[in-house]
Amino acid sequence: MIRAGELELFEYMLQDIFDLKSKPFTVFSKQIKYQRDDCYGFYTGEPVSKNRFSHKIRISRKLIKTSEQLFSTMAHEYAHAWQVENNLDVYHNKDCKFDYWQNYFQVRFNMDIVGIL
Repeated sequence: MIRAGELELFEYMLQDIFDLKSKPFTVFSKQIKYQRDDCYGFYTGEPVSKNRFSHKIRISRKLIKTSEQLFSTMAHEYAHAWQVENNLDVYHNKDCKFDYWQNYFQVRFNMDIVGIL
């Protein structure tokens, strides 16, 4: 069960970890589809100027039921925001440095930010 205030708490924690120039705007959506499949979260973002970015994270109310799922999904989407701010492609591969964040969260929080929740 997700408790009141956890979204804001996780935003503060993740902003501190990722040190983004622009804070992502996070919202809950009833359901999120990607290529016809339900997904836990979805990131969209782009540069607005040299040091400003537009980041939006949508979180699925249908699939996210626990605090751990919420934090893991948010960390995954924050990694994509970090990729955009560092002019990297938004993929889950080594070239885009997603593996760095996957390893970081595995070691620091014992959490897989890519696997099935």
